[in-house]
Amino acid sequence: MDRTSSNIINNDIKAVSCLKKALNEVQHVRGFAVKMLGATNHRSDRVRITDTRRGDTVVISYNSDYDSIKECAMEYLWLRGITIDSFTINEATKIYTINSHDFTTDLNAHGNKSSIIKENI
Repeated sequence: MDRTSSNIINNDIKAVSCLKKALNEVQHVRGFAVKMLGATNHRSDRVRITDTRRGDTVVISYNSDYDSIKECAMEYLWLRGITIDSFTINEATKIYTINSHDFTTDLNAHGNKSSIIKENI
């Protein structure tokens, strides 16, 4: 094996080692998918929040005091004691994913602050 081949192999080993270290530092989060449900003959606009880890779903009334379904969902989660870390949106489907490091609080749990939310399902 010549010196060039040896350097390439050593660089590849270093790159794999760096990648493994970086992958171990990626944080695991819990996601909540947020989608708008349009009005029907009997119901106004609603927001569906789905826990992507557990599969639990809750539907809440859209609050027009907010500018987006993301804000409605964030309020719902916050009032239940779920800390919000970040979010992303799928631009094609307009579905938000709100991320949290909270893996224990139930999506449907009613905390002390939950009486503020109107849930007309």
